[in-house]
Amino acid sequence: MARKIKRKTNRNNDRKKLRTFLLRYDTLVKEKDSLSEQRRLVQCTIGKVNSVSGTEKLAEFDALIERAKAEAAQAVCDIKAAIGTLPIGSMERKILELRYISRYSWDKICYVIHMERSRTCELESVALDRLLTNEEIRQKIS
Repeated sequence: MARKIKRKTNRNNDRKKLRTFLLRYDTLVKEKDSLSEQRRLVQCTIGKVNSVSGTEKLAEFDALIERAKAEAAQAVCDIKAAIGTLPIGSMERKILELRYISRYSWDKICYVIHMERSRTCELESVALDRLLTNEEIRQKIS
């Protein structure tokens, strides 16, 4: 019984790590959006005053935004590669693409694929378990 509980705990921990890996793109896009908003606020604050420190601050934001864009592009490539190991046309693949690449909410995913939330979440878990059988993906999330 203890081994069964340990196996289930390990599987849940692995799923959690994999979800974190798959959510990297979403996290990076939100970071980029936040930086863009902060840049806009700085630009509004300095207004028509053309100060050196204000210009330097905007340049710093521009560099951070570009770095976030590059990281997001790499993350989406990594995520697409991982999801690409699932069968083409499978519902599991479609759910992961909608959730982690298109960044849809669970409600929107359910609407698009015409399925109830419980079944959608169940298929996501099946897909994650399938991805976790791939040794290359397991190494990426470790």
